[in-house]
Amino acid sequence: MEKVKPAIQLASNEVIRRSLLTNQHPFDVRYGNTNSSYITGPLIAIDFYARHQADVFLGPVDGPGLAAVARYSPHWRIPVISPGGGFNYHFDNKREYQLLTRMLHSSKTILHFISRAILPHFNWTSVRIIAERNVVEAQSECYMLMGALCRELGNPNNKGESKDTCSHSIFDVDRKNETKEKLRKTLDEAKIEARILFVCMDSNLFRDFLLMASDLNMINGEYVFVYLDIFRLMRKDMNLISWYKNGSSKAENDKARRAFETVLILAVKRPDTERYQEFSHQVNALRNRTNTSGTSMT
Repeated sequence: MEKVKPAIQLASNEVIRRSLLTNQHPFDVRYGNTNSSYITGPLIAIDFYARHQADVFLGPVDGPGLAAVARYSPHWRIPVISPGGGFNYHFDNKREYQLLTRMLHSSKTILHFISRAILPHFNWTSVRIIAERNVVEAQSECYMLMGALCRELGNPNNKGESKDTCSHSIFDVDRKNETKEKLRKTLDEAKIEARILFVCMDSNLFRDFLLMASDLNMINGEYVFVYLDIFRLMRKDMNLISWYKNGSSKAENDKARRAFETVLILAVKRPDTERYQEFSHQVNALRNRTNTSGTSMT
């Protein structure tokens, strides 16, 4: 809510300033805190609908909650706009999600960019996909996106031939000591099957992953790591992941730096226009005057 509310307030002020509404009804924004719950979010939406308090929903953001609300919305004739749901390929089904508009990327655009631009450009035909799956969130963003990527690469071309060879490793991340052992086992298996590794995991975990790859002599120019930095959107800053880590020794940071030289990072570009900078400044100014938290649904 701390991030969402100022932007919505700016948009509301702009609608009023430019007289974008043709009727004379007051423009009202209501907020509901879903707590990122796939149960609470749809219940809030039902409550807004029953009270005739919604002409449009902004949110939820979390995938399961968004899916439920977006399925109900055609029956209510209420459109849904959300920055969420980008990594779940099911949202591309417009028959099921007729009134859903996603404001960021979709899994389809990411997959097509990889399969139709990156792989042909480098003539890569055999890849290994490695993704984390959080124990608590059985279907995490990485799990869904990378699974969809493997299916995309395995789809036959016009001649009925499989376009690329794809194998995958899904490992559960429990943030305990055994996670590193899982990383080592995953790399041991991957190095036998492919030289091109597409990786999706938390950025801090990815640094450990590369250090492990270095220990296994995979940072020797024979392997390429392609990192999908989808978590960049979830961090407070919009900086790319880094090999440098505060508190680590110089030797370890140097080792990580060398490992990162083998990495191709795919990430959403941060806008650098004056218009965006001004908007960002206004949002941050409003954030400093508010002290709320949660997830927005209006």
